[in-house]
Amino acid sequence: MRRIVFLLFYLFTLLPFLHAREMKVTVKNPTDLQRQQLVELSLQEVRTTLNAGGMAGFCVFNAFGQPILSQTTYDGKLIFEASVLPLGEASFTVREGEPLCEPSYVYGFVAKTRKDDLAWENDRTAYRVYGPPLRASGEKAYGVDVWTKSTPHLVLQERFRKDYEGNIVKDSLSRLGNQEEWNRVNLATSFHLNHGDGMDGYGVGPSLGCGAPALYIKGELLMPWCYEDVKILDNGPLRFTAEFVFGTATASDALPSALSDIRQHRVVSLDKGSNFNRCEVWYEGLDQTVELAAGLVLHKEDLTQQVMAKDRLLYADPTDNPQRHNSQIYVGCLFPDEMQRAECLMLPQPEGSIAGHLVGIRPYGSGERFTYYFGSAWSSGDVHSFREWQVRADEYLQALRTPLRVVLSAMD
Repeated sequence: MRRIVFLLFYLFTLLPFLHAREMKVTVKNPTDLQRQQLVELSLQEVRTTLNAGGMAGFCVFNAFGQPILSQTTYDGKLIFEASVLPLGEASFTVREGEPLCEPSYVYGFVAKTRKDDLAWENDRTAYRVYGPPLRASGEKAYGVDVWTKSTPHLVLQERFRKDYEGNIVKDSLSRLGNQEEWNRVNLATSFHLNHGDGMDGYGVGPSLGCGAPALYIKGELLMPWCYEDVKILDNGPLRFTAEFVFGTATASDALPSALSDIRQHRVVSLDKGSNFNRCEVWYEGLDQTVELAAGLVLHKEDLTQQVMAKDRLLYADPTDNPQRHNSQIYVGCLFPDEMQRAECLMLPQPEGSIAGHLVGIRPYGSGERFTYYFGSAWSSGDVHSFREWQVRADEYLQALRTPLRVVLSAMD
């Protein structure tokens, strides 16, 4: 009897300090589309529900009890991937413990061998933004570059390595005048050619490229140039996030010179399984209300396949060498909160292959944060036609506007 009394006293004394063993997460799909995407939980809410300490880690399990990939993000979220039937629901369990974090499906890095470009990728596509040394050289490359992929594996570091080593050899061969051997090395190492997993075949130059934001003043795009500073905030296994600071490209005489002193801030994130990046943009140094634009470069080699609306811009880019690549790079900007208007800004005298831009435009006040999405796919990758790209964009917009519903409940 004394032992029973002691045991009861012990349990009731410790009861307030015992952690809930696990938490049930129910993910509900309110749409009639199959959904597969990352789910976000508030870390604070998870800790409160599990009565867990601030340093605790968490492991996520599927309905079979298998641990699945999860990630804690810089902005206080626990994320994992959920697959949910149309109008259905899926159950997961969260417990304190070491999270499963391998393998990684996203990754980004500063390419020291390529003028500090910031490159990032997921299992579908890849991108880069040009670094400060490129601006110092005077080269005018402003927007977001697309690197196509035809594999779910992470390949960018290897592409940069092969291209860098190939350039060293090619420089030696150029000095020797050995053009035949130069061609052989270029065919084997250049990241502008497809070696079985994709390529850099997208033309950027002095343009927005794929989805860069810019100010639109007096009929001109005041574009960002190369980034001035960058900080990687998340780096896998499920989400990559980076924060950029940009200066601006030289404006024409028609624009106020003070605009050259403003700074553009951008937070860009790319999730596993997504063709689209989330982009949050804001400016500092503005003392007036202006217009903000975001959009896509148009190339004169092919302007036939494009969609322009207040909530989406889509284009089938012909690549930088249509006759040899014989493929298309599908690019797009999505605006869940519609832009005020969409325009096609054609250049009176095209610069090189650049014919103009498709842009969405809206009023912008200093310090305001605006969020939109930009992305890409490749006809030799996971999206095989412009019609399929339009369906992909439409379903992505629908998912943004009708998010999955998440319910948390403690389990004894």
